[in-house]
Amino acid sequence: MLNLNGASGIIQSSFIDHLKERETARWAEYIKVREYYDGVHYTQLTDRMRQYLNVNRDANFTVNYCPMVVNAKRDRLIVSGFSAEDDTQDDTIWSWWRKNRMDRKQGIVHLSAIRDGDAFVLVEWDEFAQIPRFHYEPAYAGEGVMVYYSEERRDEIAFASKHWAIRYGSNTGKMWRKNLYFPDRIEKYVSQSDVESGMWKAYEEGADVTRPGHMGMAGVNWWTDDGTENGEPLGVPVVHFKHNDIGDQFGTSHLANIMPIQDAVNKAMIDLLAAMDANGFGLLVGYGTDAWQGVKVGPGAIASVSKSPNDAKLDRLPADSPQGLLSVYNALVMEIARVSGTPLSYLQSSGQVAAEGTMKQQEVALVTQIEKAQVDFGNGWEDCMKLARRLHNAFSDEPEIDNDVIIDTLWESAESRNDKEVAETLAIKVEKLGVTEEQAQTELGYKSNEIAQMQRSKLRNSALAVRSLSTNRAGQTDDTDDAQEMTQTENEDADDA
Repeated sequence: MLNLNGASGIIQSSFIDHLKERETARWAEYIKVREYYDGVHYTQLTDRMRQYLNVNRDANFTVNYCPMVVNAKRDRLIVSGFSAEDDTQDDTIWSWWRKNRMDRKQGIVHLSAIRDGDAFVLVEWDEFAQIPRFHYEPAYAGEGVMVYYSEERRDEIAFASKHWAIRYGSNTGKMWRKNLYFPDRIEKYVSQSDVESGMWKAYEEGADVTRPGHMGMAGVNWWTDDGTENGEPLGVPVVHFKHNDIGDQFGTSHLANIMPIQDAVNKAMIDLLAAMDANGFGLLVGYGTDAWQGVKVGPGAIASVSKSPNDAKLDRLPADSPQGLLSVYNALVMEIARVSGTPLSYLQSSGQVAAEGTMKQQEVALVTQIEKAQVDFGNGWEDCMKLARRLHNAFSDEPEIDNDVIIDTLWESAESRNDKEVAETLAIKVEKLGVTEEQAQTELGYKSNEIAQMQRSKLRNSALAVRSLSTNRAGQTDDTDDAQEMTQTENEDADDA
């Protein structure tokens, strides 16, 4: 295990610089895919095209499909709950999830992992709230988190680093912070240099890091169950979410094979617009005078010369149809759909709505990818909850919970579903197969609190129905007695007569 405590400042600095240099190529790739997702593609436009498209010289022109490809996958990755072998842990774990508002954060983690290939979650303990906290951290690209795996065990994180710039005070942007997370300790450093790779010093917790000269030499927080050097290590508090993990220590961006096609799409669209620009106004050929050279082609343009029609002539060359270029553009969009596994209907719009069977067929590749991501990301969320459980047992005032109980992540269906068809199928299961209504409601996507509310409403409605029936019966009994008394009186009158 690497230990920087006994190393000199020069060795520490050299080692950290070495780690940074080793990861330069990786974080350059992170920057690239983030730019493509944001639409920064650096397309080439002529001055004429910039004028026609109303795009200034500093801006680029793109038709960006990258967010659609990433979001199509992200939108169906929704954690619906956690299941533990010990049912008593389910509610505890889910309460941590809800109190951290992970319904929103999970989408950020999933998007970042799909787009970049890697994303991270930092797990900490909130002493005031007495709950674990889950913080999204981006992959390192000048700032962010990087993990370093054990050379002996390739799937075990030896330690992690988090790097960020100070953004307040007089030294904003000129001071940097770095934390190193080991299984048993957290080492904290600060650099007073405005160069990211400048000399690092130990950071004293609570020191005024915006003023040089206030650096202490503490810098180490013991990350153990009792907060001491001899305590039980809690483990590296950083969980790695890898996209398209094929056994490597890092993931692969979903855009890796899309970016070259995206460049071709941008080029095809520019060529198409250029052709439409030229053919829309047409190319004129003038005869009989040089005065035609002053004619400007454009909307509302008027061509006139001081010659008779017999002495001067202005012809328009026939324009070519842009259909060929449009076909090339559409073919490239289809290639993005094929390579990424995104249904073509996500990338193209038409007046026709695909039948349900056709839609399911188009989604086969996407569903397969999502189901794999559910396994990969599900393992990540399970690791987060296991670490959170250890922190709970170490720091919470509440009773301990079993650290050995297996936790499974539950997901909403990867397939787009027909709610009417699902409801009808579940109704048959309830009626014919004995499936409980609660299980059917769970499969429909209702949360436990919503199911409980529906059950309470059902019981209340049943009670009101029984009460109403009892009231009606009581009223009917009174009416019957009155009718019997009336009949008896009428019979008595008849006898007297």
